[in-house]
Amino acid sequence: MHDTVHLERKGVPTVCLSNDLFETAARRQAELMGLPGAAVVVVPHEPGGTIDLHPRRVEETINNIVEALLSAPKAVPQRQAKA
Repeated sequence: MHDTVHLERKGVPTVCLSNDLFETAARRQAELMGLPGAAVVVVPHEPGGTIDLHPRRVEETINNIVEALLSAPKAVPQRQAKA
């Protein structure tokens, strides 16, 4: 999430891919870093560490990424440190 927030602040549309086990943590971290609306695409966890590369699932994930990029919120400027 650090990279996502950093890139968004630089004006680069970004999507964070998260395993569903870490979705809550990713969203909370984005909130704590000042970008609560950061785009997160959740990929379901595969028990036993296997990866299901079923074409329909891959296509769905890609479509979710594109949709998130097209509807991503505007970046929140980084807070300026007080002098």
